[in-house]
Amino acid sequence: MKLGSPFRPRLLSALLFSIFLGSAPATPAQERGELRIATSYKLMTLDPQYANLNENTSLLSHIYERLVYQDENLELKPGLATSWRPLSDTQWAFKLRDKVRFHDGSAFDADDVVYTIERIRDFLKPPSGGFRSYVSGIKSVSAP
Repeated sequence: MKLGSPFRPRLLSALLFSIFLGSAPATPAQERGELRIATSYKLMTLDPQYANLNENTSLLSHIYERLVYQDENLELKPGLATSWRPLSDTQWAFKLRDKVRFHDGSAFDADDVVYTIERIRDFLKPPSGGFRSYVSGIKSVSAP
């Protein structure tokens, strides 16, 4: 499909991701394991915690998973956390989904959650600490 000149800026911001495309008949791009995605958004980063901007979170929500999601009624729904419960007024316990793997095959576990929260809270500084306000009230995080 040839796109006219109004679409040229969008083509410049096209992203290329390697994925497994299943058993559909292969085209040359599929043989290389490529999926091309074009977006009209001007993305700042592919780091999921770097910037809390609609341009980033809209696309990245299709790439990265969250511990907990919200549905259209803002009700909490399981993501990487299958359940959660309060232990006290200030403590929560999360049960993580089993058999989750990162793209490189390494296992996802509670230490990854600890690292992520500490990274957002302690290392990403404004303006790049877009999600910091969501974790600033967390005094400590630990894995059993």
